[in-house]
Amino acid sequence: MPNLPPNAVLRDYPNERFALDCITEYFSQASDEEADEFTVLADEIMKSVGQAEEVYLNNKERYVKDYVGCTEGCGGDGYCLEECHRKYCSKECPAANILNRDIQGYYEDYLHLFQTTVDNQKRILEDLYSFTGQWFSKIDSPYWSKIYAYEIQRVALSIIGNTFAAHQWAFPFSVGQECGPDCSVFANPAILPPEEVEEKEPKGNNCPPDKKVNIGLAICGISFDCESVEFGCAAGAAFSLKKNFVNKSTTAFVGVGVDAEAGFAKVEATAGFTMTRHANGDLDVGVKGEVTGTLGPVGKNYEGTVTVMEGPRSESKDVIGISF
Repeated sequence: MPNLPPNAVLRDYPNERFALDCITEYFSQASDEEADEFTVLADEIMKSVGQAEEVYLNNKERYVKDYVGCTEGCGGDGYCLEECHRKYCSKECPAANILNRDIQGYYEDYLHLFQTTVDNQKRILEDLYSFTGQWFSKIDSPYWSKIYAYEIQRVALSIIGNTFAAHQWAFPFSVGQECGPDCSVFANPAILPPEEVEEKEPKGNNCPPDKKVNIGLAICGISFDCESVEFGCAAGAAFSLKKNFVNKSTTAFVGVGVDAEAGFAKVEATAGFTMTRHANGDLDVGVKGEVTGTLGPVGKNYEGTVTVMEGPRSESKDVIGISF
């Protein structure tokens, strides 16, 4: 209260005071009504957010139960566990994206609502000063001017307080996306891992190196062993062509041949010159003598060769003979 001197006469300013009382009361109520309307609309937004979160959490609870049940049946199998996680994320990922999109939309609605109430409260505050200023300027009394200056400031502060309170609403955060935002990676099942194949070292057929098969065709014949096949004829003059599949060589033989038979016994002999073409293109020449004796279908073969590049060599093999 302002101090008044003795015998002072206090002017009432009844018209001005009445006008100021009406104006401050009007704008105080207008600000409160704006704040109440904001609260109702903001409550509706927050209710919608809560409902969306409740739907998401209920669904996620079901997804987690399905995931736990799936993993319990995997028995530690890595592919099975990965597939369980994919199935879980194929449902949880889009659900989280939908919720976060909804929350973002509701937040934008809230920001628009907040900006609207700020603009309205600002207009109310400006109108308060505009209308009260016309009447307040007519009060010359220090006593009444101080009282109504306080009253105008009180209403102005209540308007500012209503605006500030609208900004203090706690808005929910978006949910964490444990599966990531890209749901397309969970659309297709994981590729099955290749089955483990027992590694076995390939083994060739057991071919005895000291065996030879002769197939007689009248005066000619074919013979083969583990390394080569040879075709030749012997009727006075003898010739043959031999292919070695191990060292990739080809040997031609030209010479003379004789044979003798007595019942089931048979002896064949050849002698002559050889010419061998090796895999690297080298050409080797030499001489060869060969004797084969059979008794029925079995017998023995003896062969001796001397070449320029390999020198002397001899070998003997068991023979199985077949004649046509």
